[in-house]
Amino acid sequence: MTTTSSSPSPSAPNPEALAAERRRGIKTVLAELKGLDMPPAQVLVYAQNAVRLPKRPPRDAVGVDVARAAAALAELMAADGGEATTTTAAASNDPAALSALNHLLTDLWRWKRRGGGARWDEDDQATSPAAVALLELQDVALGGGESGGGKAGGGEGEQASSSSSPASFFDAPGANLTEREKQELAGMMRGAAMAGVQNAFWGSLVLSGLVLLALNFARGG
Repeated sequence: MTTTSSSPSPSAPNPEALAAERRRGIKTVLAELKGLDMPPAQVLVYAQNAVRLPKRPPRDAVGVDVARAAAALAELMAADGGEATTTTAAASNDPAALSALNHLLTDLWRWKRRGGGARWDEDDQATSPAAVALLELQDVALGGGESGGGKAGGGEGEQASSSSSPASFFDAPGANLTEREKQELAGMMRGAAMAGVQNAFWGSLVLSGLVLLALNFARGG
């Protein structure tokens, strides 16, 4: 009779070791963000003003309050003058909070890698990397900015406000027009403008002809 020996089931990871591993991962993401012109202070501003975790968080981060993730980051940075390090503070020693924080910062890193917040004024809080990231990733305004607008950093909003196209006229408060009505009215305005140009052209031709006739008549007389 043969017996088979079952291998021992793997033990659950030690919470302290797991937290230490995740702190190292967060330190790596912070270093990457710093290299992408996102200083740790800006990262902290972003985390402390975020209102939700990005989509599809890790299983152990589901249900973690984003404020606890921000608290973990603040503790990590305070422990080493702005750089993540090992600490025994409550939030920064919580594997779930660290997992949520890593998910939040990784999403921010992807945004920076795509060129997010590349242009900003250091003296203007509303255009800082944290403010632009909050607006684009969290739909949260910081420093007096407006949420729900176009992407910051590309000058699209300034160009739209300086244009005087028919669409901007119809979008004025009180217009109350549907998109189809706006398109029809814009077409009518373009048609009227073209008709005016054509009438002016033919009118100038008629006037020129009359002037020539008058000159010929005067010479003949």
